[in-house]
Amino acid sequence: MKIKWVYTAESQKYWIDWFMDWAKLQKNTFFPAAHRWIQRITLSPAKITIVVPVYNVEAYLDDCLNSCIHQTFQDIEIICVNDASTDHSLEILKKYAKTDCRIKVISKAHGGLSSARNAGIQP
Repeated sequence: MKIKWVYTAESQKYWIDWFMDWAKLQKNTFFPAAHRWIQRITLSPAKITIVVPVYNVEAYLDDCLNSCIHQTFQDIEIICVNDASTDHSLEILKKYAKTDCRIKVISKAHGGLSSARNAGIQP
């Protein structure tokens, strides 16, 4: 039987909290490599950011997001900008954001493709 691991923000937080509690119990034997690992996953920004403007594309959104998620390079951030879609695009985005912590959803009033891209690159 295969068990599939679903990587979410909640699971990441759970394991970081568990590890930090365990490390405190070890008194002064906290491993430097593990400490660097904790800093890397909690403090470092993603190396690549993908901005996906979304406006009434529910028919193509699953394929697009699956393609982004299943890249071989995993240190990515996926910013999806919902530009006031009138179809079910926002629900699809929220579903994916719940299952993958690398996906962030921004909703805004309709302003066009360039406006959506600019919203995605704002800090």
